[in-house]
Amino acid sequence: MQIIYDKVSTDYIYPLGARSDIDELKGKIDDHLLNKISKIRFGCNLKTTQEARLVQRGEKFEIRINFCLKEYRSPIITDKKDWLQTIEKFGGKPDPKRNTVQWSLESAKKYSLFLLMHEIGHIVYCFKHFGGKLTNRKGSSTEEKWCEDYALNKINKI
Repeated sequence: MQIIYDKVSTDYIYPLGARSDIDELKGKIDDHLLNKISKIRFGCNLKTTQEARLVQRGEKFEIRINFCLKEYRSPIITDKKDWLQTIEKFGGKPDPKRNTVQWSLESAKKYSLFLLMHEIGHIVYCFKHFGGKLTNRKGSSTEEKWCEDYALNKINKI
């Protein structure tokens, strides 16, 4: 599996920036599942509202995590209640006046792990329900809830 970090200016950091952070995950995820992931790419596009995404290329999957911090802040990407509750669950503190979320490094790491594990959850769900084929569809609310529960369960074991 390839792990790629987009280059960012020194003002920005990736909460899961250390190789050891990712290596720690490898012991928590089944090897069969890890072999299905060809690439995890960490990016820092501040103009998108998509913090994570999954694409399938043949039999393999690529995960993109778009979450970085500047001065331990990330942008507020939506005012939807469920997103704000998730942010707060992981220790993020929304600051509507600055249109940012304040993080500690530890809370941002946990949130990054949640994003990553949520996307891995979509892979597991895809195999359970769609024979391993990811379709170009938006996940149902049932699938999104399943992936959230999967991610939370995995994070609690880390």
